[in-house]
Amino acid sequence: MFTFRNNHRFGSLVRPIPAIALGALLVAAAPADAETYYSRGTGTWNASNAWYTGSCTSGTNDGTYPVAGDTANICSGHTVTVSGADGTAAAAVVDVANSATAILSIESGGVLEVSGSVTVNANGVFRFNAGTPNTAELKATASGVALDGTFCVTGTGGATLSGSNPTKSFAVGAAATVIFTCGGEVINDTTIVVNGGSLTFGGAVTNDGTVIVNSGSTTFSSSAANDGTMIANGATITFSSSVTNDATIIANGGTITFSGAVTNDGTIIANGGTITFSGAVTNDGTIIANGGTITFTGDVENDGTVTASGGDITFSGTVNAGSGGKFHVTRAASDMTFNMSGSATITSGADFNLSAGRLWFQQTLTTDGGYQQTGGTTEVAAGKTFTATGAY
Repeated sequence: MFTFRNNHRFGSLVRPIPAIALGALLVAAAPADAETYYSRGTGTWNASNAWYTGSCTSGTNDGTYPVAGDTANICSGHTVTVSGADGTAAAAVVDVANSATAILSIESGGVLEVSGSVTVNANGVFRFNAGTPNTAELKATASGVALDGTFCVTGTGGATLSGSNPTKSFAVGAAATVIFTCGGEVINDTTIVVNGGSLTFGGAVTNDGTVIVNSGSTTFSSSAANDGTMIANGATITFSSSVTNDATIIANGGTITFSGAVTNDGTIIANGGTITFSGAVTNDGTIIANGGTITFTGDVENDGTVTASGGDITFSGTVNAGSGGKFHVTRAASDMTFNMSGSATITSGADFNLSAGRLWFQQTLTTDGGYQQTGGTTEVAAGKTFTATGAY
């Protein structure tokens, strides 16, 4: 189905686009009649009397409102709302003034589609205010959107970030600080890229898309549910609360820290850098150190697979495993170290398999599961024992 939208400004002509060199990228430019708008007072985005085309205090009001390609400025003392009843609002650039009374609010079912940048100045308010089961949605067009400032997520419906280009939607630049606060949930259905700035989620996050941190930092202050992909490329990702991972989390360098409880039914991989689990870990999926280090300082319940395959893994909390629990060391120069406080018992038939590298028991450990060594080295610290009563 194709939907044709009538632009409310008349008189523009359709002009042919000149040919460009083969292989060059096509970039959608702003229309020739693009306008810069300033809010005239409190009201809805598409109200005929809501905007000036001069300044925040004076100018022309011709009954039009910002559309794709235009710039929309939210001025001090004004609240501009976008609701589901008003249809999709659009602009190329959105700027919320440095004032606590400059408010842009996306209400239940409302969608704001932006093609350039969204800047919320120091005291301005960009609010997602939706009630369940609706959400308030910020949508990036194909060229992607640069974010900067503080976004407040209120209401029970949360905020949805979406984009028409699944590989390039929302970007946090080196000088940008982006905070989603006020405690509401953020649902990411697209791609968020952090290139040197900082990104903080104050409320719960559900990631169904991709979060890539190339430099700078990203912090999840509340619970996080990952059904997509999260990647740290030499940068920092911090999970301050509980995490449920049903998909993929990767460290390609840098640091990923899990401070709260982790339930992993997906895959967590260290290809480099450091992954630290400070809280309790329940693993029914796969945790792999292909490079770098993985450290468990909290308790571990393993019914999945933990593998050192080029990197190092250390356990210093209590370790338990069910019948499906596997601990594998598969490459030379890889260590899997058990350095728990006191002795530990791994029950219900957990499997140890060493084909290269080193299994290093610094504390007494007992399993009624199996132990197989086809290569590498198994070492037990002086005065400690490792006992496997299952099949060899």
